[in-house]
Amino acid sequence: MFGALVPVTVVDRARALRAALGLGAGLALLGAGLTAWAHAEDTGMLRLRAELGDRPAQTRLAGRLEGREGGKPDYAAAATFYFRAARAGDPVAQRRLGMLYHEGQGVSRDAGLARRWFLEAARRGDVDAQVLAATCYHLGEGGPKDLAEALRWYEAAAAQGDQGAMFALAFLYEGADGVRPDPHLVLHWYAAAAEGGAAAAQFHLGLIYEEGRGTARSMDQAVKWYSLAATQRHGLAAQALNDLRRALPAAKLLPGQMLAADWRKRHAGRVNQKVEPRPGSLSTPI
Repeated sequence: MFGALVPVTVVDRARALRAALGLGAGLALLGAGLTAWAHAEDTGMLRLRAELGDRPAQTRLAGRLEGREGGKPDYAAAATFYFRAARAGDPVAQRRLGMLYHEGQGVSRDAGLARRWFLEAARRGDVDAQVLAATCYHLGEGGPKDLAEALRWYEAAAAQGDQGAMFALAFLYEGADGVRPDPHLVLHWYAAAAEGGAAAAQFHLGLIYEEGRGTARSMDQAVKWYSLAATQRHGLAAQALNDLRRALPAAKLLPGQMLAADWRKRHAGRVNQKVEPRPGSLSTPI
């Protein structure tokens, strides 16, 4: 709809200005001024589209106003456009609006509204919102504590590959917060997160194999997972690995070290999952 109105590129503008001004020098004379001009004009077009009800434009403009692309944040204005997009069903806008309510940025802090918007986005499949909703139910933020709902949303996020959710499930199934212990689910979820590269899960998986909890004891697997976690500077894993080095001959460590080397080869170039920060008490560290 607005294709014809989209500004030409910065380079095109620069060339036109250079011709109009008779400049023989390169684009360097225009420098940051043209970049600022382009950004301001782009923001203007974005705002126009947002005001006309374009939902993706509303979410992107809100993100820019929130400072996600640099610049000074205007949280109140960001909340206005997030709300419009959230009301229209945009899950990213719903989650980010929830975070503004959780942190009290641009709006009055309201844990209940934060939880409500996290849940709306979670229902639409937003994985970060699913973890946030699960954490609200887990901690009782913004409403009653409900471990069944917490498990439900952690599982939904874990099914989408969220390592933090996997780690939370393994932790809960160890018997935390009154959840019935299930060693097989503990093993399953730590293994899933460990395979994804989460150092804390790799350490816990090493502990499980060293102690034989929910599975056969395996020093080879323990050495493998401790080694992988220690490579990522996980302090407890490094300590556990050093303990095994003192207790076992080098020949006993070699199979586990080879397993770790094979894992690294198979996962070469793989970047660990990056998730949007979950500040404050809604943090899910792994």
